[in-house]
Amino acid sequence: MKDLTSAIVVSLMPMMLWTGSLKAQSQAAGQENEAAYALLSAADYKAAAAAYQGIITGYPTDILVQSAIIQLGICQFYLGEFDKALASLEKSKTGPALAPEQVELISNLNAQILAAKAMSLPPTDAKRKGIFEQAIKSYTDFISKYPKSSDLEAVNYGRALCEYQISDFEKAAANLRENIQKFPTTPTIDGSRNLLAITLATQGGEMLSKDGGDKDKGLDLLKQAEELLRGIITGKKDLALVNDANFQLGEILFMRAAFSPEADRKGIYEQAAGAYMAVLPKEDIVAMQEDKVKSYGPQKISALRAKNFPLKNKLDKENERELKKLAEITAKPDQIAQALLKLGEIFFNAGKYNESRVVITHVEPFLTSDDEKMRALYYTTMGYVVQNAMDSALQGYEKFQAAYKGKPLGENLPFLIGNMILAKGDNAGSIPYFEESIQIYPAGRLAGLSVAQKAQAQLGLKQYDEALKTFQDSLQKNPSPDVGVVAQFGIANIYRDTSKWDDAIKAFQTTIEKYPSTSQATESAYWVAACTQQKGDNAGAIPLLEKFLASNTESPLVPLATFVLGNAQIATGQSEVGVASLAKVAAEFPDSPPAPFTYFARSQVFAAKQDVAEVNKLMREFIEKYPKDEKVYFAYNSIGQNASSAGKVDEAIATWKEFVERYPEDPRAPSALVSVSELQRTTAERLATNYTSLNEADRVKWKDAVDGSSATIEALLTKYPQSGDVSAALQSYLASQRMLIRSGLKDDAAVEASFQAQAEQASDAGARSKILFALSGFIAEKDKPRALAKMSEAYSAEVVYGPKDIDVYGLALVDSGKLDEAQAVFEKLATDYPAPAGVAPNAAPPLVQEAQAISIFGKGRVAQQRGQTVEAGQFFQQLKSTYPWSPKVLEADYGIAQSLRSQKKSDEAMALLGGIIRAQNATAELRANSFLLYGHIMKDKMATETDPKKKAENCGAAIDFFMKISQFYAGVPVAAAEGLWEGGQLLELQASTLTEESKPKKSEQLARAKACYAQLEKEFPSDKHVEQAKQRLQALGGM
Repeated sequence: MKDLTSAIVVSLMPMMLWTGSLKAQSQAAGQENEAAYALLSAADYKAAAAAYQGIITGYPTDILVQSAIIQLGICQFYLGEFDKALASLEKSKTGPALAPEQVELISNLNAQILAAKAMSLPPTDAKRKGIFEQAIKSYTDFISKYPKSSDLEAVNYGRALCEYQISDFEKAAANLRENIQKFPTTPTIDGSRNLLAITLATQGGEMLSKDGGDKDKGLDLLKQAEELLRGIITGKKDLALVNDANFQLGEILFMRAAFSPEADRKGIYEQAAGAYMAVLPKEDIVAMQEDKVKSYGPQKISALRAKNFPLKNKLDKENERELKKLAEITAKPDQIAQALLKLGEIFFNAGKYNESRVVITHVEPFLTSDDEKMRALYYTTMGYVVQNAMDSALQGYEKFQAAYKGKPLGENLPFLIGNMILAKGDNAGSIPYFEESIQIYPAGRLAGLSVAQKAQAQLGLKQYDEALKTFQDSLQKNPSPDVGVVAQFGIANIYRDTSKWDDAIKAFQTTIEKYPSTSQATESAYWVAACTQQKGDNAGAIPLLEKFLASNTESPLVPLATFVLGNAQIATGQSEVGVASLAKVAAEFPDSPPAPFTYFARSQVFAAKQDVAEVNKLMREFIEKYPKDEKVYFAYNSIGQNASSAGKVDEAIATWKEFVERYPEDPRAPSALVSVSELQRTTAERLATNYTSLNEADRVKWKDAVDGSSATIEALLTKYPQSGDVSAALQSYLASQRMLIRSGLKDDAAVEASFQAQAEQASDAGARSKILFALSGFIAEKDKPRALAKMSEAYSAEVVYGPKDIDVYGLALVDSGKLDEAQAVFEKLATDYPAPAGVAPNAAPPLVQEAQAISIFGKGRVAQQRGQTVEAGQFFQQLKSTYPWSPKVLEADYGIAQSLRSQKKSDEAMALLGGIIRAQNATAELRANSFLLYGHIMKDKMATETDPKKKAENCGAAIDFFMKISQFYAGVPVAAAEGLWEGGQLLELQASTLTEESKPKKSEQLARAKACYAQLEKEFPSDKHVEQAKQRLQALGGM
């Protein structure tokens, strides 16, 4: 605790020579002596020294000269002229024989002057310790010669102080305890208590700071010191010493807090703050001490005139003591500034960074030492660093480096500044600070971490080679083991993170061999096994993992190693053993990072065995065990999908509803609602595609399911209007509304009204726009111009629409000739759904791939319309090569088929249409339209065919294609209705060529024609062909 040395009160208390018993040979000499004495008593040492020198020079033979020489030595002592003072005392011995009390005084003064001389030297001066040892010898000689001296307390104190200064703490403490035992009630004994407290605190501080030091003993010594200081403060005998004791108590408590358990620190810091705040300003202490000193002058003169020599002697000694104390107080810096600085540091350690900065900023102008100014700047800068106040932190750092570069206190600053910048994502900006940390403090405790963080920043910049070189360069400098292990381990990690498994294994093995007793070596043993597993050698990894687990039972890596072991066992066909290993992680280490993953890994094993019950059980256990884990959605998803696959639709719906109820704020709650809506609609579809064919009870169930599907989406739009799932939800909503149209429970106008109502109720402008877009898609099936107008009105470049909505809108713009607008819309779609960084386009999430495919197709269509045949071909080729699964590829083929039909290339067109109809990834609408186009082509062929037989065959084929649309694709109303109309017309045409004897019969075909018209009227009442169908049905005699 050497930093307390400057605060020590040096209570050197020489006894002034009493001159009242000596009679001057001349009256003038006596008067000058009395005047000099008054100056000395008033602490005007320079004037007193001149006065005594005048007596010595002016009255060389007077009996007072010897005492004047001694008093001159005392003045020189106080003036810091230590060698002159020692010379004066030595000179006083050359005259007549000194009185015994004078010899005693000189012996005492010699020790004190030597002590003061040593104290005045800087700690680095090689002579300092030797002079202290001389002073200690002088004090010891005095004690041996004058064991009953009235100054024994002060002398013993002076010796202890010197012993403290040369770090002989045991002797110092022993002498001070002797003082306290022998002189427990003297007015000055608190000085010994104060120095003993400082000595014990210094010893305790060294024990706490030393590697391998006895921490418990160190803390106990601090507590003993605190008890002594509190005794001084409580006694209130000496206000100046009480002030010092408050400051020292704050220092000791501050140190004890730093080395105490975390739970105890707050209370100890609060005690330290109280002690610091009790420190009074220097000016108050000086004023009180000056008043005290001034009170002695009149008292001593009065005692001298009354010839009360015992009182005079007592007052002399007290006056001398207080004069010395005044000199010490005046020479010391104001402790209030130091105390407030420490208070600011306490606030910092308590996490009160703003309060810390306010206190330190206030006290900064009053700090005097470089050390205090450095600490003030350090803690102010650190506060900004911790609070991530980048600009202020950097300014403070630059000031610190300019004034105190290389100081141990600031060792963590460049490292922390680099970390702060790195945390903000500025990898390049952080590197210079880590480099400064390594350069300024190459052997510091943060050197290894600085190397590691520099490499981390380089890795963030994908500078793998540079990061590797950072670690390798560090190793080439033959660093200390604590730095070397960080570099070697870092090299291994880079190889691991770049999937260079063999190099990683070798580097981790080197870490084990070179640094066997480190935590990195233990971790490397795990990574050797894990990398072996990662490179595909599960069989080779198993014994390595088992060895690691057997040798490191207390390692924090045990859960992860057990998890990897379980996966390796499963991969080698040991599924039961592997599942048991994974279950062990969940049971014994439920709070470890891999524990939640074990449920999904085990469920995969049971899923492969088609043990759905066990999968669901595991997922339920996971949900209850980790209700706040982000993977809880996937647990519900697994349960819901299992129920849906098993045909347990109600159970699946209940699962998703439970998820939404328990996690309404989860970002995937809207997606869960879409799943609920789809399942509710599926319930209706499983009852029947034709509502009219159901009995009354099933009709109620059917309608409840469809209405429930719609209500679910309406709830989603109300609660989650800003969700990215709104577009998908609206498609589900539209599908339910179409079912109501086919059932005859709604018409087109009612559906439009439903969408319009949802748009008006929407609380979010983006959701309102998406609703109108979905409505426009519905309108576009029958009235593309009106749909385009509504979409154009609702469109906002700020809204992210669903890919299907943009598909409809963009193609409508193309068809209307607004090619620039269409181009912008398709480009925006690609921007709204970008492929994740580092992920191949064909490996992106499905929604992203769908959006990108639509964008490419749309830009191809724009190029086509502009006559840019080559560019269009490039877009379509990109579409086919990147997203061959996309329905847009088939749409391109459909467009080509339309073109081929117009060019009379029927066979080529039909070949393309056949491929679309058979394609698994074609949408229902595209297939329905392909059937319709195929029927029209066969109708074209029938019209141009001259061979009656082939003509009849083409007619039959056309009828077949038209009629299948309503049978297979009733959900595509425009195509289905047109197919029924065209089929009925062709059946009438065919019947006109038949008789009742032919096959088929004429009446049979007319009956089929009437059935087509009746179905069209019933299932598609809003279709444009309905009125014509009614007329034909009536003309044929009705049903």
